[in-house]
Amino acid sequence: MFRHLHDWDIVQLERTTDSFSLSARGINFLENIGFFVWAMAGYGRLIRTAGSDMLSAEPPDWRTLRDGYSVSRGSRLCNERFIDPIFQSEFTKLGAQCVADLGCGDGHRLFSLAKDHPDLRGIGMDLDSTSIELASAKAERENVSSRLTFISKDIFRLPHPYPDVDCVICSLMMHDILGHLTCADSPAWLQKFFPSLQHITVVDTLQPDEHIGSSTPIFINGFTLIHALMNVELHPRTAYEAALSSNGLELMSSREISGIPSTWMFIARVEKWN
Repeated sequence: MFRHLHDWDIVQLERTTDSFSLSARGINFLENIGFFVWAMAGYGRLIRTAGSDMLSAEPPDWRTLRDGYSVSRGSRLCNERFIDPIFQSEFTKLGAQCVADLGCGDGHRLFSLAKDHPDLRGIGMDLDSTSIELASAKAERENVSSRLTFISKDIFRLPHPYPDVDCVICSLMMHDILGHLTCADSPAWLQKFFPSLQHITVVDTLQPDEHIGSSTPIFINGFTLIHALMNVELHPRTAYEAALSSNGLELMSSREISGIPSTWMFIARVEKWN
């Protein structure tokens, strides 16, 4: 294994001291390990299937080729490294009392927020049942199940409204929502299920800018490739701004996330539902 790591320039041998250390590439690899887990463990079967099978008259359903738990684990590693330090400071300013995390994965963000905000209540929603089971079990172990609830549901088929939710978090999956709804319909969908909503925080990877080229970190190329294989459209920044600044929503801020190409955080508030 060491020989392979050395051949791949992940580690470097210090012959004078008979020791080894991470190379610059190895350090970069560890910093971006979440992207690797997300792509290769989460969508490895999809990538291996890509080709004639995906281009056939009846291509396989990509959802059957997706490892939902690995996707959520990779997203968690990415969030912890790049997004959460920025997100948590912005979240505190909103004064939320009950938050819904759409696509919560293993619930790591809700657990972190619950620790920092003892009175906060939260609902985590994710399609992957394994991630939800693990999150629910963790909530029981940490004695926060009275504050944090996790449900395995398609967010477009929620069973009922959640009138207590005053803040919605949507990390790395708003492109799916915009793929199902028009920008104009997004606020109406939010109002239907979260009638007391006051703020929405979105973090997502956008349609790459034209200047992205061969020097771009592998993440954005892998992210773009996998979504192309799934026939899931990535959207420009203008689409997010339009969705979060119409029909009663006001876009409060937008900022690029350092370390993740083409990834932005948007915060909007509800002015008045139509």
